[in-house]
Amino acid sequence: MADIEEEYKILRDLSSHPNLPDFYGAYKKSDDDGEKIWFVMQLCEGGPVTDLVRALNREARKMNELHIAFILREVLKALMALHESHIIHRDVKASNVLLTRDGEVKLVDFGLSRELSSTMGKRQTCLGSPCWMAPEVVTSKNTKGSYDNRADVWALGITAIELGDGKAPFQDMHPTRALFQIVRNPPPTLYRPANWSQDYNDFISECLTKNPEHRPYMSELIQHPFFSELPENDHHNYNKYKFKSRSDNEPHIFGVADSAYQDMLHHNTVQSIVISGETMSGKTTQARHTIRHLTHLGTCRILNLKDVIDYKLRQYFQSSSKVSERVLKAVDLIHAFANAATPENPDSTRHASVTQVTFSSSGKLSGAIFWILQLEKFRVTGNRSPYHANFHIFYYFYDGLKDAADLEKYNLEADKSYGYLRRNILEDDKDAKVPPGPREDAEGNVVMFKRVCTLLEDLGFVEDEVEVVWRTMAAIILLGEIEYKDDDDKNADISNTEVVDKIATLLCVDSKKLAWALCNYCVIEQDTAARRRHSKPEALLARNVFAQNLYSRLVDWIVNNINCKLSLSRAVYGDPHCVNVVDIFGIECYPGNNNLEQLFVNAMNEQIQFFYNQKIFISAMRYNTVSKGEFSQTRGIRTAAATFRSTCLELLRMLSQGSTHFVRCLRTDLTRAADGFQPNIVKQQLRALAVTDTARARKIGFSHRIPFDKFLDSYQFLAFDFDENVEKTKDNCRLLMIRLKMEGWMMGNSKVFLKYYNEEFLSRLYETQVKKIVKVQSMLRSFLARRNVEKKKTLSREHSLQTEHHYHVPVHHHRILNQLQKKKLT
Repeated sequence: MADIEEEYKILRDLSSHPNLPDFYGAYKKSDDDGEKIWFVMQLCEGGPVTDLVRALNREARKMNELHIAFILREVLKALMALHESHIIHRDVKASNVLLTRDGEVKLVDFGLSRELSSTMGKRQTCLGSPCWMAPEVVTSKNTKGSYDNRADVWALGITAIELGDGKAPFQDMHPTRALFQIVRNPPPTLYRPANWSQDYNDFISECLTKNPEHRPYMSELIQHPFFSELPENDHHNYNKYKFKSRSDNEPHIFGVADSAYQDMLHHNTVQSIVISGETMSGKTTQARHTIRHLTHLGTCRILNLKDVIDYKLRQYFQSSSKVSERVLKAVDLIHAFANAATPENPDSTRHASVTQVTFSSSGKLSGAIFWILQLEKFRVTGNRSPYHANFHIFYYFYDGLKDAADLEKYNLEADKSYGYLRRNILEDDKDAKVPPGPREDAEGNVVMFKRVCTLLEDLGFVEDEVEVVWRTMAAIILLGEIEYKDDDDKNADISNTEVVDKIATLLCVDSKKLAWALCNYCVIEQDTAARRRHSKPEALLARNVFAQNLYSRLVDWIVNNINCKLSLSRAVYGDPHCVNVVDIFGIECYPGNNNLEQLFVNAMNEQIQFFYNQKIFISAMRYNTVSKGEFSQTRGIRTAAATFRSTCLELLRMLSQGSTHFVRCLRTDLTRAADGFQPNIVKQQLRALAVTDTARARKIGFSHRIPFDKFLDSYQFLAFDFDENVEKTKDNCRLLMIRLKMEGWMMGNSKVFLKYYNEEFLSRLYETQVKKIVKVQSMLRSFLARRNVEKKKTLSREHSLQTEHHYHVPVHHHRILNQLQKKKLT
């Protein structure tokens, strides 16, 4: 009975852990065999992991090492939870590891588990499956020794061998002989270690350290490279953060995306996710994960298309999945054209991007709209930062064509050092802190160029459009090779006109007109255009500005083309709902070399911080953008500062239209070391980003303030009867929250003040009730439809009988008349 009680306590207290089975209760059953205690737990339809391993072995195959690492990591998490609760499992093996239908890993069978007096407590009984028992467990009975929870670490190492080889060491031996082998022989290894990675072998070696004092704890093993290099954002995490409350899981970027998606459907308002932080803090990576999870949420309602009987409905979900793939490919393509390496970051975002992920009225993904704001076009020519690398696409393009021997097609040369590529720089000018980027990785650029070509093709760019992109890229590179000389009047003149001819051929323009434009300009004097000549410095500056704007227009054309090609799905399925994902360049400060671009970058971050302070600490605000067309109607040429100002205003106006979710990215260290963490650096960023103040304000203040009428319109059906007449008063709002047993709220003169968890509770309850209503309605409609079909079948049957009767009566009469006539004739 003590064993049953021990197992019951473990299931009761720890079944909420994601890697332990859900526990629903226990009951006693009496029959002829006596009384039995039954535990009701979660059904794991995938069965034990051993079934999967044996099925692969029958086909002469081995389990993928990535899958082995994933299973062991989830088992390790379950064991960590047990050990933190002072519980030792003592029977860890593959047959006690089950898989659910969704691929979740569950550790079961706590019949031999025991509670320790503390985390470092010990046991002395020799229990467990022989092949998986640690040496100190085997000898504990004879030597009167003891062992702690690191006996589970040994069993985990044996389980790792079992998953790799298909069976545990000593499994074919007699149990008594196996126990002797465990104590006397060296620790077992994989049957063929050379067939597996070094990390896998090293993990097993650490687990199977015979001296328990030298064996690591579970909390140390979770940091092993065998687990730390696993992809975190896999299908399991997608499902883990799907239609859940934030309190259901630990904080994650997927949780923010899921919350924004649910708020979008619940409140029917635009949601924005703003990702900010210092450079190299992982903003772009988090933005990619956010967009990927949003597309997953928009396509995951139907998991198995075979269950969809209707052909048109099946086509709908298939097309939605294709839209998801195209959106993600568009993100990768835009990053290739708008990202570049900096002295701090080999893949830095050099623009402010707004990705509007659109959804239909039912929440299905319908497409996306991309906005590229404040592209750092000065980087093309490098006249401000001559040692900084150009945009990635320039190196992809040149090295890809060079590998394919197609440079001559675009009037480029293989062995020439082009100025805009900025590859011919001194070693002293290179920044040693940053890893090599595309400028130094020619082989990687070849692969990426093929990838970009594939992306263009998959997104629907036809051959002529792709050719326009590459011809423009080649023309921009050649613009950097134009050289000037002084003529007799000290005006600029082109010294290598053959380069202008090549550029004109690529751009399909007249060569003479292009050469004139590169050396001359026009001014308006008394409503008359007057020609002016450039000096040599002015001509070089004009050439660079031309190249910068040509590339900026090219990127805008590509983005607009992508939006156009994604517009069909939005037109077909609709886009009433939208989530904006905002990713801006990080805060930068280069020692001794900060230009106008860094001013714009940091000023935009300050504007986002100001918006954050207004949103969190003050109140709702509204931006007046009545003069929307002012900048497009001005006669003068807009300066970079004017463009930046209008961009900031437009971005803030977009963010102020709906609800905003903020994501703060922190840089953990300045050395780029693996798993590096510098507490002082993190604390400094926490203070600068007002994270602690935000947490304090969220705890004390009320993040949601809803007017009485709007509050009752949304939630009155949760606490009042259907036919009850509810007036929009303060007392009814109070009565609703009392009936729902809510706490922490307050009443104002015209609004209800709610904590963040109050609003989340109401939203979840609202969605649950609406789903029930929709289900009842669908059942009733299906019943009425079936009844109508039956009526129509009955009427159709009656009509067919009447038709048949009316047809047979004349035929019968005609047959009788014929017989009578024949009798008269005879």
